[in-house]
Amino acid sequence: MVVTVSLARGAVRAAADSHSRTSAETTARIQKAGLEPPATLRRFSEWFRKRRAIHEKEALLFVFGMIGRRRGGFSVYCPQFEETDKGWNLGIHALHVEFSPGKIDTIEGSKLPVRISGHALERMFQRTNTIEWVIIRECLAGATLFLNAVAAAYVASGYKQCAIPAEKGMLVGQIADGILHLRTFLPDSQLNPRWRSLYEDLLTFSARNSDSINGAALAPDDAASDSFGELLKSGRYVWLQRAYVPGDDPMEDAWRSKEQ
Repeated sequence: MVVTVSLARGAVRAAADSHSRTSAETTARIQKAGLEPPATLRRFSEWFRKRRAIHEKEALLFVFGMIGRRRGGFSVYCPQFEETDKGWNLGIHALHVEFSPGKIDTIEGSKLPVRISGHALERMFQRTNTIEWVIIRECLAGATLFLNAVAAAYVASGYKQCAIPAEKGMLVGQIADGILHLRTFLPDSQLNPRWRSLYEDLLTFSARNSDSINGAALAPDDAASDSFGELLKSGRYVWLQRAYVPGDDPMEDAWRSKEQ
């Protein structure tokens, strides 16, 4: 199957509609289950399993675990589709909860400083050759993990361009008004030398800093962001200081010819 432009656009619209229903179902499950903390330390594992069952159909990413000896935490990152006159944008909302036996210690909700354009989502459908949102959601899981850890460093860097690795490629775009605007998706099989070098460096950074990246997803932590900030200051990516310009898409004519 060839995923044409119109098929990809329809897949994004279908994903937004499906998410609306899934989000409503998740809200109903949350209201039914409440947010009572586990009564004892031994009940933590059971509590984690129940929370995962509530959120897993909707969430891009779900992280849970121990924070110290007698404190637990879970974080859930959910997509937020926003319809515009040009299609759709995708934001990511994060909810962090920390608790101890019999007590909820903190509840914090926030929106990650990122906006993924409908065009980028369409290209993800096309370049992974699927119209299934569940597959794109899996691709976005790793991107969400990385985004959560390093978005602040990108914003503070003064760069105008940014790139976030995702499964099978990376999302790229521009930084403006404190937000990462991810405009398109580049498959790892079609990267030019400059993007290829950056992509490989991002994967290496992720592997070397996996503990701090994973830790930041569970509870707010600046370690990964600080390390990434130092990488951005290394001088290897000065070209990211120039304004983002969408590149030519050699596959666009091929896709459109399939439609015709």
